[in-house]
Amino acid sequence: MKFRDERVTEAACWTNGCAYSLNCICAAAALAKGKSPDEVLEIDPELIQKSVGGRPQDQMHCATLSVETLHAALEDYVRNARGRVKGRSVARPRS
Repeated sequence: MKFRDERVTEAACWTNGCAYSLNCICAAAALAKGKSPDEVLEIDPELIQKSVGGRPQDQMHCATLSVETLHAALEDYVRNARGRVKGRSVARPRS
């Protein structure tokens, strides 16, 4: 994901999973565009399910995995943003 002014401007999707997984992760990426980090956290499996028109019961985990992936990408952004000042990387102490 890429952000500008605290809004998602780009969100890409990729999976090596099934077509249901691809459908869900693409929906998650599309839903994230234009949203703030807090709004991205509001995206949940039920919203993914609605946006793709539902899933068979045995594929419900695909929506959950797509949300977990989306939130992990957001977590990476937040973690990395703390180490940047005005677009420049700054050294962070190692733990």
